[in-house]
Amino acid sequence: MQGTGRTRTPEERRRRMRRAALGGAALVAIPAVAQLTADGRSLGLDWWIVLSIALVLGAVGAWGGARLGREEAARQDAVEEQLEPGETVLSTYGVWPPSVPPRKLADHEHPPYVLHLTTRRLHFWENNTLSWAYPWREVRLTGGDGPRVRIDTQDGRSVVMTMNNQQALETILLAGRRMSAR
Repeated sequence: MQGTGRTRTPEERRRRMRRAALGGAALVAIPAVAQLTADGRSLGLDWWIVLSIALVLGAVGAWGGARLGREEAARQDAVEEQLEPGETVLSTYGVWPPSVPPRKLADHEHPPYVLHLTTRRLHFWENNTLSWAYPWREVRLTGGDGPRVRIDTQDGRSVVMTMNNQQALETILLAGRRMSAR
């Protein structure tokens, strides 16, 4: 499925990746170094020991944060390329197909399966690949037992997804009712 969304030039993409990497590096490294410095000083360690450990920790944190920032920018670019002109992502929900048992994700992890609710369509993504997208008028959402949503489409596709929690299920069902009534 190819969208008609905005495609970035290679230079725009490089700039966006660079900004995301720098932002991610700063968000991870600065708090870690600040906490380490405060803890080292309170323990009475010499300044040169605290500084050397902080530099190493800052470098590792910056590398990890930059990597996460680049991954997030690539994910957002993939989504934006599939959006139609004027279409906006309203919300995003991590879901699990019945064949994959849900698990608790670490703070830095993204769910491998994601539902994007947009102003025009419902998108299902597996990692950074769009699996399918249907206009709201062609989709019917119903709740199941537990935090499960059943997605039925006009072309006969029927999918059951496990949501992360009951509140996410109620939100997606409400959004589905409102968007398909438009």
